[in-house]
Amino acid sequence: MRTEYHVRIIHVPSVRLPASEWGGRRQGLAEYTRGSPEFVEALCFLRVGSVEILVEALIPLLGGMKPTTESQTAAPLHIHRGVPSTHNLFNFVPYDGKNLLQLTLDGKSPFGRVWDVRLLIQEIEENPNTTVTDIPFIDKGSNNYGFHLETSDKRDLVARLARGDVNMPDFDGFPIEVQAPEARFETVVYNLLQPEPLIRSSRLLYSRAPVQHLGPKLAIPQDLNGRRLFVFEKSEGVNNVWTDLSSGHKFLLLEQLASMRAALFRYNPPLSFAAEYLLERLFKFMPPSLAMPVAPTREFWMHVLVAKIEATIRGEGEMIGWEDDNETVGPVALAAKQSLLRAIPYLLPVDDSPEGSLYRLVIEHGDFGIHNTTISIQAGSGEPLVTSLFDWETACVGQTIIFRGFTTPGYKAAVQAGKDIRKLWFTLRDWRGGNSEEFFGALGAWAEKRTRELRDS
Repeated sequence: MRTEYHVRIIHVPSVRLPASEWGGRRQGLAEYTRGSPEFVEALCFLRVGSVEILVEALIPLLGGMKPTTESQTAAPLHIHRGVPSTHNLFNFVPYDGKNLLQLTLDGKSPFGRVWDVRLLIQEIEENPNTTVTDIPFIDKGSNNYGFHLETSDKRDLVARLARGDVNMPDFDGFPIEVQAPEARFETVVYNLLQPEPLIRSSRLLYSRAPVQHLGPKLAIPQDLNGRRLFVFEKSEGVNNVWTDLSSGHKFLLLEQLASMRAALFRYNPPLSFAAEYLLERLFKFMPPSLAMPVAPTREFWMHVLVAKIEATIRGEGEMIGWEDDNETVGPVALAAKQSLLRAIPYLLPVDDSPEGSLYRLVIEHGDFGIHNTTISIQAGSGEPLVTSLFDWETACVGQTIIFRGFTTPGYKAAVQAGKDIRKLWFTLRDWRGGNSEEFFGALGAWAEKRTRELRDS
């Protein structure tokens, strides 16, 4: 049975932001709503059933998203056509992203001899078992090319091909040890969420992780094996619609995004999935394995935090951070480690929420927002309709208390009590290495202070 969530916009007086921070957000919202004050005033939380979702979790402006101008959409791609070496990094030619199939058939592929478009077409035709009749447009992201393909069976497809090839000479992108597991995980997530209509995940038809050839990389690869490839059924719509919507249609769009976010939040992933991928998807640093089986319990997450702190701050004189930081664990960081370990039992609240939901396992998208959706505009009404949610490559498995942007009345007090563990978690996540004595000294001092306050309360 399909579940429908009722969404309504609410104001939450308990939310207190510094005046400067709130002012900045109001200014940013005004830009997106074209100065509509009633819209700005209402934006705080959306309530979806019993789940309240921070609007910031839906529109990354709220993530630095800028309105797309007509000139930006018309800007040409710059395709590298030379041998990709350190002596030829800027040999680019302009290309408007159109008519790739005909250009390829005419021997005028904008990709030149860097890679063969015919190999991409052949692989796509062999797997969804179709014939590509046109490639009307391609787009370029930071890590991938996106190809819109038309086929003989009238299906429109989208192919996402990595821009970097792990078999290319002088390749300096993410190594195969990162890319291959990430591609496999993303494939599993798409297949896992496909039967969940309220989440609206894109429909994956075919995927392949990159494969690294043995031996030295001295010449341009003659295949595409070193580039990961995903092929999707193309969803109707685009994602650059926000600035063109009326205030009322913006509300409708936010309601849909909130419903999708709530559906993902409520989704219970199989324990076997969490057991296989939780550790792999946690941010650095972690041990190669955990001593406890994955479980939706406070005890398990205490173990995860202890393992993370011990893997991040090892013994005195051992390496800390990244190798090129050239730092070792000093006395301040070592003392902070003990402070953090002592604080963990106080920072993790006891789970007396309904059905033990505070430590329930969840899938977090990692980059949820309007920029990773396709949205169609309905004929006649002009209303927006979200047709897909994509780019799950940064997704992870965690527990409800960690992920920000949600509250529910059933355990709002416990979530409030979990603000300390979220501070610790995201502070560790956002550390980029370097200045370890200063960084962990400050974090250890905070942990000591909060331990005293919580112990004496």
